[in-house]
Amino acid sequence: MPVAVGKEAVTVDTVGRVKPARETVLAPEVAARVENVNERLVAGGLLKAGEVAFELDSRDYDLAVQSQRAQVERARFELAVESGQRTIAEKEWELLSDDVRRPRRARPSPSGSRTSSSRRRTSRPPGARSCAPTSRARRRRSRCPSTAT
Repeated sequence: MPVAVGKEAVTVDTVGRVKPARETVLAPEVAARVENVNERLVAGGLLKAGEVAFELDSRDYDLAVQSQRAQVERARFELAVESGQRTIAEKEWELLSDDVRRPRRARPSPSGSRTSSSRRRTSRPPGARSCAPTSRARRRRSRCPSTAT
């Protein structure tokens, strides 16, 4: 009997349990309601690496980011107003100092009352900006990508 190389289909009927080679636990980094689930996220389903398994409701995080942006813009505005008021105070001082002849040593600072207020305003924008990255990170974490390889 001659032997020949070829392809043959072999079927094996058996009973047993199928065990996965690897299991993955998916858990979001933030707490929120699940809004969308990938249709392939089922028992035995396969997801590609980086594919989004599910999405959480990110509205709260979106609002937090918007709120932080508004606070930064408000702090910038207040700083600009304070800077303008300081400039006005300096100009007024120049006008008054032409009328009043005092020794230079006895004169107060042209922007004396504005200096401490200006320092307070200058410190606000970084403080307001410091919360924004946290809000943006929470919003990004509302998506749970697959880590499968």
